[in-house]
Amino acid sequence: MEVARLISESVVCVLDADPAVRDSLASVISLDGIEVCSFATATELRAVLRLESAPEIRCILCASELPDASGLALYCRLREDGLNVPFALMVSRHAGVTRRAAEEAGVNLVLPKPLVDPENVLQFVREPVA
Repeated sequence: MEVARLISESVVCVLDADPAVRDSLASVISLDGIEVCSFATATELRAVLRLESAPEIRCILCASELPDASGLALYCRLREDGLNVPFALMVSRHAGVTRRAAEEAGVNLVLPKPLVDPENVLQFVREPVA
C-alpha cells in the first residue's frame, strides 16, 4: 500500500493482488500525469478511506478477484458506504458471468484481463464518469 504517496489532489486507486499488474497500471497512469495509489487488498483500500486525511478518489480500477474479497463485492460495499466514484472491474476474458453481474450492478467499465489495453485505461481515468 502506497500511503506515503497520498496527496491532496484526486487519485486513481488500482487494486490487484499481483504487484506486476499494479505497477504496470500505475506506470501507465502516472506517466499521464495522474496520481495513483496501489493496493493489494480491499482491506487496505478501505483502511485508507477511513483516514481523516483520505484522498479524493478520482476512480477505481480493480481486479475481479482480490485475496480478501471479490472486486464486485468491493464495488457494492463502497456504494453502500456512500462512495460513488467511477469503478472499472478487470475480469478474465472467460468470466462471462462476472462480466454480466458487474454490468447489472452498475460497474462503469469492465476491462478484459490479462492484457488490459492501456488506451482504455487512460480513457477511463482521464474522464471518469460515475
